[in-house]
Amino acid sequence: MKCSNIAATKYYAIPEGFDKESVVQIKCVGVNAFVLSVDDKDIEVDFQRTGHNLYSIIINNKSYEIDIHNDRESYDVLVNGDYFKIDILDELKKVLRDRVSKGLQGRQVIASQMPGIVTQVMVKEGQEVERVLRSGWLAQGKKVAEFEQKVAAYEGTKYAIATTSCTTALH
Repeated sequence: MKCSNIAATKYYAIPEGFDKESVVQIKCVGVNAFVLSVDDKDIEVDFQRTGHNLYSIIINNKSYEIDIHNDRESYDVLVNGDYFKIDILDELKKVLRDRVSKGLQGRQVIASQMPGIVTQVMVKEGQEVERVLRSGWLAQGKKVAEFEQKVAAYEGTKYAIATTSCTTALH
């Protein structure tokens, strides 16, 4: 795990069997060193990857052998023989999970003038939309390729393909 592989964002860790959700942030401080902030408590971590999913870490001068396997948001973690199952969510996935868990109440209506027609582009001043609109490349081009790469990385997949409509996606 190199510093470039760690996104500078906030994560939410929910260990199986625990009611409390922890806020986790990771800050790179060296090639094999991080400051791991868990619920605003900083922990200095030195680590070395020793195998495909194996890591040797040192926290407060104590050594731990960690075996980590993940399936999207869920991680199976073996620490010196103790097993933990931990769900890890970034901020967007946490918001989506919270919305789903609260459930929708009352009548829900989705209205559109015509599927597929863009009537307004809702952006704030300073966003890169103007440059894309002027380029003439709305369905292809550099920004679409960047978007596809970011979606693939976010979802943990090798590829992601942006399409202009659901019909196009089905074909």
